[in-house]
Amino acid sequence: MAHAVTTQAWLMFEDSDSLVVVLVQRSLSVGQPQDWAMSPVLFLPEIGLYLGLSLLGMTTRETLVLNALLNFIGLYAAIRLVAGARRNHRAPVIGALAAFASFCVLALLDGGRGRSGFQLASLLTTTTYYSATVIGGVVAIGLVRRSFDRPERARPLAWLLGTVATVSTLTNPLFAGWVTAPALVAFGIVAVRKLALARTTVVLAFAMLAGTGLGYAARTPLARFIVADPENYLRPHQWSASLDYYASQAGTTPHSPTGALSSGSPLWSSPCQL
Repeated sequence: MAHAVTTQAWLMFEDSDSLVVVLVQRSLSVGQPQDWAMSPVLFLPEIGLYLGLSLLGMTTRETLVLNALLNFIGLYAAIRLVAGARRNHRAPVIGALAAFASFCVLALLDGGRGRSGFQLASLLTTTTYYSATVIGGVVAIGLVRRSFDRPERARPLAWLLGTVATVSTLTNPLFAGWVTAPALVAFGIVAVRKLALARTTVVLAFAMLAGTGLGYAARTPLARFIVADPENYLRPHQWSASLDYYASQAGTTPHSPTGALSSGSPLWSSPCQL
């Protein structure tokens, strides 16, 4: 008798999109010519991590599970960076653990069938659903926060911020919209409201812009691998249909016990994070 496969197990071990890095690793291991056709997202950090883990000699499933574990560890490290240093803030480790635990609860409660529902947290277990971009975005927020905490260290931290922006934009141009653009807006607000941090915001804004621009430029030599049509991603004429769909998802998710807990977990965890 066949056992039912959960959506999360299917996404990790059977979904063709999730197995791109596995195919790349197998292709390299047998010495095949590399002539891949990729989406705008190149998954470079994800491929690098999986290639390293594949050297341990484990099975494909075991390697994917270890990859998922390292993704979550990387997210916790990024959240810990955001939480701030012990000398400046009260119980930052507890706050980071509370935020991370909340995310883990969301991942454990994700359910349903297919990849089109509200199952964003559990997608971090996969190798190709933008895990590196998500972690890179949280790291960028952490570097900005640490720079504001200690403005005298803003310049060296800005170099790190620029590097994160470069690598993230190189592998995924959506980083510019997800992180760089909102960060620039936030920098402008901070510069106006806190003049003492104006110099720091200028340094950080320059690092973000330069890193993002360099990342875009570095994509040029890889253009022959990118074959996706931008119209597959940008469809502004369908905004109303998208709004209706996600409103329906938001309304139906809390109807199941796990869905209700998943919807409420960010709310009950917020006091702990504060």
